[in-house]
Amino acid sequence: MLANDKHSLNPGDNDDMVVSRDLFLNKGYYSKMAQAVSSIVSKKEIILDAGCGTGYYTKQINAKEIYGIDISKKAVKIAAKKDSSISFAVSSVFNTPFKDNTFDAIVSIFSPLAFEEFSRILKDDGIVVCVYPGEMHLIELKKAIYGDETILNDKAVSSNIFTSIEKRNVKGRMLLNKEDISNLIRMTPYFYTTPKEKLDNLNGVESLEVQYDFIIEVLKRN
Repeated sequence: MLANDKHSLNPGDNDDMVVSRDLFLNKGYYSKMAQAVSSIVSKKEIILDAGCGTGYYTKQINAKEIYGIDISKKAVKIAAKKDSSISFAVSSVFNTPFKDNTFDAIVSIFSPLAFEEFSRILKDDGIVVCVYPGEMHLIELKKAIYGDETILNDKAVSSNIFTSIEKRNVKGRMLLNKEDISNLIRMTPYFYTTPKEKLDNLNGVESLEVQYDFIIEVLKRN
């Protein structure tokens, strides 16, 4: 990543968030969503995971060529150790190191959607597969922290460059132990934006059944 792409000395998620996310995802709680994304791009040959994090989703994609980029150097180091057949790089999704018309598919899971850049590096018949939280995602965790928290509706993807051609919902429940709860909260912005007295509501929680609710949307260039 070039210096002019950085907005801090060490951009992206901090080390604690990265490690917590890796520990949580490796338990397989989000595997159903990962499998759904993988099935959508299963017939594509050259795929980019834009905002790949520690590579949990990337390594589940089966394709001729797979690339992963993330703004976090720590996350990319972890990802690169998991699968040497995947090419990883530290890069912003808004300024990628790829030529025009390179990819058959771009996957973006809980990451910024850089539509102009995606349009540049995507082939004419390529697709973007994006994942974002649905309205009930982690609602029990939110209520444990905040009490009766307003349920947020899922937000539709908006772009004048791409059009949605498919939308599916992946839901399920997971029973988390104390360590899982800690990793889950630390891998989200809640840990850093929530007052300590609210986070203390989780101190006595030894286990918690939590819903996951993902929206998977497939986009094609207009």
